[in-house]
Amino acid sequence: MAAARPAGSTVTKIDPGTGKAVGSPFGVGAGAVPTGIAVGGGSVWVAVNRGRSLEVVELGPEVGEPRNEIVVDRSSTTTSSSSSSSSEPVLLPYGAGSLWALEVGTGQVWRIDPKTSTKTLLTEGVDAWSIAYGDPFVWLGGQTGVTRLDPRTRKTRSVPLALGFSPSKALAIGPDAVWFVASGERFLFRIEPSARGYTKFDVARGASANAVNDHDVWVANNIDGSVARVDPETGAVASIPHGNTPGGIVSSSGLLWTTPGEPVAPS
Repeated sequence: MAAARPAGSTVTKIDPGTGKAVGSPFGVGAGAVPTGIAVGGGSVWVAVNRGRSLEVVELGPEVGEPRNEIVVDRSSTTTSSSSSSSSEPVLLPYGAGSLWALEVGTGQVWRIDPKTSTKTLLTEGVDAWSIAYGDPFVWLGGQTGVTRLDPRTRKTRSVPLALGFSPSKALAIGPDAVWFVASGERFLFRIEPSARGYTKFDVARGASANAVNDHDVWVANNIDGSVARVDPETGAVASIPHGNTPGGIVSSSGLLWTTPGEPVAPS
């Protein structure tokens, strides 16, 4: 398991059994900011913001063995010539042998072939603050709803959602649905793979991130300071006090991992 630390410009390997760091952090360069991380194809992939360029750094599974660097020149695209694009975070999932990169702010989505370092701009200007890959589609979650992107045809289909202002959004892919949360809402949204409808579950305030494992969907609530477990078959919701305000959640190695956040203020 690997974790990126933007403030320190490093990537760290974490032992899932102990929760402790393994070895020394891998530095991505002074002034560079790792904003996205993915695991797949026998490598760890890190999206690194270097201002005018985006670099996807390939690391070996030990997280310290640099293998390759793929550069995406932002100035070559039509909407990213403004200076504001140089500071936008880039999110990075892996799936179907490819990397899928989203630049938050410009709404640009690229397909990156790790074998040939070929970069293909699939779309731009889409409302997207989160990204996930569920074969064969790329899913994008934004302030106005969820968008399904077909990378073969570059066509999109949107699922509009009436959302309050939400500083964070997150997507998770399940075996028969796409799950979306936005921190301005208290709902977990179940999006149909056809992108023609949705259902929602009340999971408490500040649903900031979600994860799917073999049996359940899990939601981190950064206002209530809890983690909600949702049964995707019955819709039953169980709340587990966290003590802090978790901002992110990941299911890995049979365990759930959350960012620690800040202690919950007394009500």
